[in-house]
Amino acid sequence: MYSKEELEEIDKRLRKVSQDIQKEEKLFWDEEYPSKSREERIKHWASSLYRSMRSQEEVGQSAYSIYKKKWLEEVLKVEPEFMTFLPGVVKIWGGMWDHVKIEKRILKMYKQIKNSENHSQ
Repeated sequence: MYSKEELEEIDKRLRKVSQDIQKEEKLFWDEEYPSKSREERIKHWASSLYRSMRSQEEVGQSAYSIYKKKWLEEVLKVEPEFMTFLPGVVKIWGGMWDHVKIEKRILKMYKQIKNSENHSQ
């Protein structure tokens, strides 16, 4: 059993780790990612999405469950050209995933986002 002081120290360390991760992520999106070429950005998305889909499968979930409207909204905030990257992402994956299923899902969400933007103006 941990003492109150030990638990407070663990909590303090966890908060510090969380802050460090947030700083690194901010640094990546503010400085590193914008300096990448279009091709490097496409590779970034192919790799990131591949890892996310694999992680989903490893915990017994559908690999495709990462593709949600909220996810796409966040992606478009950091990469407004994401939709134009999708064919390149799929090409990098080769035949690893059902790209038709992914593209249809993402396109449907993209249309929903654009429709809601148009209605709110």
